[in-house]
Amino acid sequence: MDYVKAMDAIEKGDVHPVYLMWGKKSLIREVVSAIRSRVVDPLWSEVNCFKMDGAVTTVAEAVTVACSAPFGSGGRLVVVDNPRWGSGAALKEVLSLARGPKTGSTLVFTHEEKPDGSTVKELLAELDKRGGLVDCSNRAVSATDWVRYRTGKMGLQIAEDALWALVQTSGGDLDMLDTEIEKLAAYCRPETLIRLEDVHAVAWGTSELKAFQVADLALAGRAGEAMRLYEGGSGSELAQLSQAFQWTLRSTYRFKHFLTAGCAPNEAARKAGIKPFLVRKFGELARRLDGEQIASLMEAIVDAESSVRSGRMDERTAAVILLFEVARVVNAGPAR
Repeated sequence: MDYVKAMDAIEKGDVHPVYLMWGKKSLIREVVSAIRSRVVDPLWSEVNCFKMDGAVTTVAEAVTVACSAPFGSGGRLVVVDNPRWGSGAALKEVLSLARGPKTGSTLVFTHEEKPDGSTVKELLAELDKRGGLVDCSNRAVSATDWVRYRTGKMGLQIAEDALWALVQTSGGDLDMLDTEIEKLAAYCRPETLIRLEDVHAVAWGTSELKAFQVADLALAGRAGEAMRLYEGGSGSELAQLSQAFQWTLRSTYRFKHFLTAGCAPNEAARKAGIKPFLVRKFGELARRLDGEQIASLMEAIVDAESSVRSGRMDERTAAVILLFEVARVVNAGPAR
């Protein structure tokens, strides 16, 4: 399950004896914190919470600590970062704990990436079945679910049109969404409903999001509109515009690669790290641009940045030239 589903379950009191999670550290910390609030008595947390380094602690040792009787009231929480799974005996102990009754204590294993299925295949399958497998990577979380969850935690509601406007302008980046939600919450109070006009006033006013909007217009061949938005108080620095172009072009290249390899669009998007709601956008870009055009556009971005660094142009002039060059390359079509 993803971060949002895991948090929902834990907050409802559905806590399992064993978890294995991977992905973004900040999200893992939040899930672990939610488990701790359900499992550990705060008065006894100093003696019932254990954080272990998998490089120096074996899985068997972690299981022993987790299965030991807690001090005082509440349960124990044992968190092992980047465990070395080693022998089959240790895995069997973890499986036995996962399949057993809930004891009030919890053992958590965390990884930067999902562990190799061939090493822990049976454990992964068991935890997945029991709700103990948690993917905290950005790509696993639906941006719309993320917004609903985060706003709900703040006691806010968000209108559907406002939700989609916020998601589309963020590029699906969860950190950016979090920042915009916090600003929207402050802007809307004491109201509890975020409306489309609130998103227009707050989120669409940020330079990072407008940089993506400007880049999208140029990549659609609409240089005039891109220029008007850029000049219309976007506040986007060339660096932000450059980052928006580069992220979009690299994502398009990866998406095209997986499409060419025979993947369906949704599968290609997943492998390329593209959110599902952006599949249509990148499908259009993949049809519009070939590899040579993408390379040419990347060179144009480098040239624009170099012109500013060398002092040959100011940022505005370099940005204007870049926008019209991007639209020109796109409108020229793929080389025949």
